[in-house]
Amino acid sequence: VGPMLSEMLGVELATNAVEITADNNTITAKTRSGEESLRLPALVTVERSYVLRFPSIFSKAGDVKLIDNTELCCDENRCGLKGSPTRVLMTFENERGKRKCKFISREELLPLINELKSQNRIEVRSRSNGTKLKSAWAIGTAVYNKASEIAEQVTLIPEGDPADIASRAEIEKPAVILWNADAWGRRNAPIVAAKLKTGLCADCTSLETDGEMLFMYRPAQGGNIIAKIKCLTMPQMATVRTETDSGDIIVSCGRGIADELDKLKTFASQLGAQLGASRGLVDMGTVPYELQVGLTGRTVVPKIYIAVGISGAVHHTCAIEGAQTV
Repeated sequence: VGPMLSEMLGVELATNAVEITADNNTITAKTRSGEESLRLPALVTVERSYVLRFPSIFSKAGDVKLIDNTELCCDENRCGLKGSPTRVLMTFENERGKRKCKFISREELLPLINELKSQNRIEVRSRSNGTKLKSAWAIGTAVYNKASEIAEQVTLIPEGDPADIASRAEIEKPAVILWNADAWGRRNAPIVAAKLKTGLCADCTSLETDGEMLFMYRPAQGGNIIAKIKCLTMPQMATVRTETDSGDIIVSCGRGIADELDKLKTFASQLGAQLGASRGLVDMGTVPYELQVGLTGRTVVPKIYIAVGISGAVHHTCAIEGAQTV
């Protein structure tokens, strides 16, 4: 919403801000990817860890003015469901990632890890009924494989200025444009969608097609259900979660072991495991953002995922659904 709105308003944009300072007619936003200086007016999206100032309970209540469409004079065909360029076709319970659970003792852990390491990796692919689109665009190499699963011909478009990508799309008129659902894609895909006046389905976990339409699947209601969505406008656009390169084992740490981090790093090293982290630990500034696993971090598909001191909230578990054993 933020990037789309900034494009429609023609104001400067910063996303994923963790700290904001103001100076006369400019603001400086410290973001996940560095510092950005913006001229006012500007639009800034903030990380959840950035605490906004809320009204005090002791504040004097002011008069609330209600404004309806007799004053706004909006085109009713552009409001509500009528105005939405995407449609939810159906919803169903999210079964992906569910697994049988078994309690084990401390002594059983290392033998079990050694046993699981010898198993073959299971590939996770998009839904497929054998039908493919004739062509699709993939913005950046990370999403190329996802595009290849649903299209016979894939045009690789380098990540670059969203204005240039939008201009090329206006000329070549692709039917489908796919983006990686990383920080760069989440910022720039909405800008291009606003420029092209088309819909965008964000954070898709799976794709499907009947040869003409693209059907996009994404989690909703905290990940408890999956929604099947289509775009009514052209080009059809989606940001898609892609799996980062994962070793056989990832050991992830959460806020619950913030004081024992050195021990966990030693444990991971002994297993030859990659290190991961929950958002809570990253927000504390204890580990870098590059290690974050979760909805706003990386999606991983290791053979074995070991989570220590992590609550297991859905914004974390949605990114480890492809792990063979947790």
